[in-house]
Amino acid sequence: SDLFNKLTYSFMGIRIVAYTLFFIINGFQTYIEIRKIIKNKPKTTTRFFVFFWMTVFCIFRDIQTAFFYDNHDLGIGTPNFFFFSLGTAAIFLTWIFIHHYWLLIMYKFFISEEVRLNRSKPINYTTFIFSAILIIYQLTVSSITLNKNIDTVESVGFLILLLIYAAIVFFNGYYLLRHLKKHKKSTPFKHFDVMILKTKILLGTLIFVVVTVIVQELVFNMHYTDTYETPRQYLKLFVVGVIEFIQMLVVMLVLSDGDWKCYILFRNVKNHS
Repeated sequence: SDLFNKLTYSFMGIRIVAYTLFFIINGFQTYIEIRKIIKNKPKTTTRFFVFFWMTVFCIFRDIQTAFFYDNHDLGIGTPNFFFFSLGTAAIFLTWIFIHHYWLLIMYKFFISEEVRLNRSKPINYTTFIFSAILIIYQLTVSSITLNKNIDTVESVGFLILLLIYAAIVFFNGYYLLRHLKKHKKSTPFKHFDVMILKTKILLGTLIFVVVTVIVQELVFNMHYTDTYETPRQYLKLFVVGVIEFIQMLVVMLVLSDGDWKCYILFRNVKNHS
C-alpha cells in the first residue's frame, strides 16, 4: 500500500541518518587514535581497532541501505545483501579485537612468567590471521551469492561461524573474569571493580547478541523461507538493526567508562587503562 511504501522509505532514511551519525562519531575517535600513533609512535591499541571496525561497519550499512532506493530487494544475490554481509564481518572483527585484548590481559598478568614473556606475539599473529581468514571467507561467500542462490548454505555457515567464535570469546572472557575476581584483593592494581564490571557487561552483551541473532536467523531464514520475497524482509532488517545498535552502543560506552558526552562533544575518549 501507499502507506507501507512511505513507512518503508522513512525507515530506510532513518537508518541512513543513524548509521551516518555513528560513522562520524566512531570515525572521529579512530582519527584521534591514529594521531596518537603518529605522534607518540606507540603500538596500535585495541581501542584503535575497535573504533576502526565500528566505523567500517557503519560505512557498509550506509551503502547497503542506500542501494535500497535503487533495488528494494534485500535478499541474497543482491548488492544490498553483499554490503550487508561485509558489515556483519566488521562486527565480527570488532569483537575479535575485544577478545584479543582479553587474551593479552590474561597472559600478561595471570599466567606464569615463563609463559607470558613469549605469548604476546603469538596472540597478535593469531588475531590478525583469524581476521584475514574471516575477511577472505566473507568476501568469497558474499561474492558467490551475487551469482548463485546459496541462501541455505550461507545461513548455516553463518550460524556455525557465529557459534564457534562466540564460544571461543565467551570461554576466554569468562576465564579472564574468574582471574580478575580471584586476584582482586591480592594485587596493587586499581580499578579492578571497573574491569570486572566491563567484562561482565561485554560477556552479557555477547550472550544477548548470539541468542537474538540465532533466533532471528531461525525465524526469518529457516522457518519463513520466503522472507526476502515479502515485506517481512524489512521486519528482519529492523530486528537485526536493533541488535546491532545495542551491541555497538554497549561497546562504545565500555570504551569510555560510560561517558557518552565525550562522543557527542567529539572529545577524546578516556578510560582506565
